[in-house]
Amino acid sequence: MNIIIAESVSKKQQNPALLLIYSILCFYCLGAVMMINFCDYPSFDRIHENVTQVFGVFSRKVVVIYYVPTVLLFFCTASLWFYTPKTISKWVFWASLLFSFSAVIIILFVLMPAQPYLLSKGFNGIVKNRLTHLSLYFQVIPAWLQAFLAFFILNAYFKNVNPFNRILFIGVFALVFYLVGADNVEKFINYSIWTVVCPADWLSFRASVPIAQFLSIYVVPGFFPIFLLVPMFWWRPQGITKTFVLIVLLPELWACIVTGNYFVPNIQVPLGKAYSLPLIEELIKNEFPLRGTALIMLIVATAILFLRVARHSQNTVWSTVE
Repeated sequence: MNIIIAESVSKKQQNPALLLIYSILCFYCLGAVMMINFCDYPSFDRIHENVTQVFGVFSRKVVVIYYVPTVLLFFCTASLWFYTPKTISKWVFWASLLFSFSAVIIILFVLMPAQPYLLSKGFNGIVKNRLTHLSLYFQVIPAWLQAFLAFFILNAYFKNVNPFNRILFIGVFALVFYLVGADNVEKFINYSIWTVVCPADWLSFRASVPIAQFLSIYVVPGFFPIFLLVPMFWWRPQGITKTFVLIVLLPELWACIVTGNYFVPNIQVPLGKAYSLPLIEELIKNEFPLRGTALIMLIVATAILFLRVARHSQNTVWSTVE
């Protein structure tokens, strides 16, 4: 029977940088797969013209945005087993490895072989039923389970931090990198698809995903860290100062303000009424300077926060003994 104990370990055994990369990839892949399965797939069967152009864009960009990070997560999970075997009970790593492996198998043997069919036939009933069901059971559900395990691992790794402070910090970390995954799908895949969608398909394409579904998958998780960061001015792990909390909060606030005051009323609302290639090109042109730079700042600041908390934590980790 396994029991969990705390023991002192050297800095070499802790390897917080590898745990950081693993955790980032877990939450990133969850955000990406949620957007693809619940905001992209439901709209793809509305594409009747420009099929080759639309799915050509999707097939090229999804490899970089989702497939490659998923494969990296698998190898990172395996590496975490070898480099930090005493961080947490071994069954957790076996489960995490299994979940990431299932996503890689679906990519290699289902999604990538389906790309030529998409280019020629589009997202018809046959491929839709196959991809949506397989993706749900072998990508979406495993991604959620793997994110839960990542949360469990981080909770154990920072066990010495006050529980309320710890949950606030891990919650912010998880939501930030969930946002990065979802945001990359929206900005690098979907915006490019919009430029080649036929105007005749546009309104049906835009209306295919209920606004409540889009908000719950993308918008609400993207801005919810604001509500967790405010109490972190008073309740935060050792190693995080109020200045660092402010550095993370500012890009979130900026993105919220610029989205509500410019992107939604000036671009998204008009695009909901009629197709406009100039508006889409304006959206793509202004995305990086107005929101992309803030997202980069948010990514860097959150990663630094993670490493600072790890550095200031006590020299104990949780390990399993037979």
